[in-house]
Parts: sequence; C-alpha cells; structure tokens
Amino acid sequence: MKLDLLLWALVLPFAWAALALLPLMVVGPVAPHGLLCIGMAGATCLAFVFERRTPLGQVLPLSWAVRSPAQIAAAFLAGAGANILGSELVNVALTVAPVIVSSDAAQAPGVGANDPAWMRVMLRGVVMPASTALLFGVLIARPMLVLLGRRRALLAVAAWGSLLVVQGVDVPQALPRHALLIGLATWAHTGSGSVWLPLAVFAPSGLVDGLMQVGIAPGIVGFDDMPAGEVAFQPIWFDLLGAALLAVGAGLLIRAFESAVAPTIQDE
Repeated sequence: MKLDLLLWALVLPFAWAALALLPLMVVGPVAPHGLLCIGMAGATCLAFVFERRTPLGQVLPLSWAVRSPAQIAAAFLAGAGANILGSELVNVALTVAPVIVSSDAAQAPGVGANDPAWMRVMLRGVVMPASTALLFGVLIARPMLVLLGRRRALLAVAAWGSLLVVQGVDVPQALPRHALLIGLATWAHTGSGSVWLPLAVFAPSGLVDGLMQVGIAPGIVGFDDMPAGEVAFQPIWFDLLGAALLAVGAGLLIRAFESAVAPTIQDE
C-alpha cells in the first residue's frame, strides 16, 4: 500500500494538470480563463471521486462537514498573514535573482486579455487558489501523512507543491511564497482533517488576486504596487501586520488542535 500511496502523491499533480488543460487543448484559445475554470474544477472533483475508491479513502475518511467556523476564521487570518509575508519573501528573492522581462514580452497582451472580467475573477480569485489548496493541502497531503507522519509530510508537500507551482504558473522567485501557503494549508488539514481549513488559508490570496482583476487593489508598495524596473520592499507596518495575523491565526488553530481528539495517525 505504501508504494501505491507514493505513486499517487507523485503522479496526481501531472494527471490533474493534463485534465485541467484538456478543455483548452480541445476547444482552443477561445475564452481561456473560462475553459481553465472548467478544467481545473473538473480535474479536482475527479481526483476526489477517484480517491474515495482507493484504500486511502478507507484509512483516512474525508469529511466535508463544517465543524468549526472559528477554525475556518483562524485559518483565514493565518492565510492572510502568510500571503503578506510570502510576498515580502518574493521581494527578497528578487533582489538576489531579478526577473528579466524583454520589452516585447512586457508590451505583449496576456493570454485571454479579452475575456470578460468575471471569468478572470473566477479563475484567479476562486478556482486557482481553491484547486491549489485542495490538490496539495488535501489530496497530496493525505498519502504523505500516512507515509511520513505529520511533520515530515508538511515539509514534503510544501517543497513538492511549490516546485510544481513555480514550474507551471509562476517565476522561481515566488517559490518561498507558495511553499509557505502550501505548507500552512497542509498543516491545517493534517491537524484537523477538514477540507475547509486549506481553502480558508488560500482564500485571502485569492481575494486579492480576484479584486485586482477588476482594478481594485490595496495599493501597498512591494505587495501589489511594484515600481517598474526595480524591487520595492513592503512597509514595515505591513510586514508586522502579516506576522501578527499569521501568529494569531496559527495560535488559535494550535489551541483548537490540542483541545480536539488526537488524530488517528500520530506524528513520527
């Protein structure tokens, strides 16, 4: 069974990506944001259906019940803080290894630039963050939990997930941000068994990305407001806010996890 779980954790991201891109490859570049929404949502649902038919679904039954709104709120706070601190980690990485963008690439319109705003909001604000949270924070975290125990599973999923995300949709300098969010989502799920906590962790980043698609942005230098051709760090107060949100949210979750019934699979 251990070999099956390992293969599931390693192969699932690539199978998911192939299914997610299938509508776009079949239909062509017509409304790509909408097609990606359909593909990603469909691939995620199929992954959950398939997992229920595997031995893992019997070893670790998955519950979609909303057990504690307070834990969901705490995960949202922790996710907001991790998103802020992760953004600053990206700025640090950019000072070490800047991203060089050619003038032609900078002036070229993005893929799907003519798609309706609601499609862009759905993809960037809802479907992409939710799919990432469920794929790595739940579907891949569960077999890793069985194989490695909670602490090592957290590190393995954060590393594996962030590498795949930057390989597919982001620059390498963003790896620390993705590792922090995926690691936090994995920790929240393995500590509670809830699928809603990973979703809550990714909700703040999705909210910011979604609002930016319709021209609504916080206007924080170094966070969403980046001067052209240079790296700008976030204000100190904003970093401190992120640290406070992460500390408060994670602290509330730790307290909730410790007071709950011990999980079936203990840390190794």
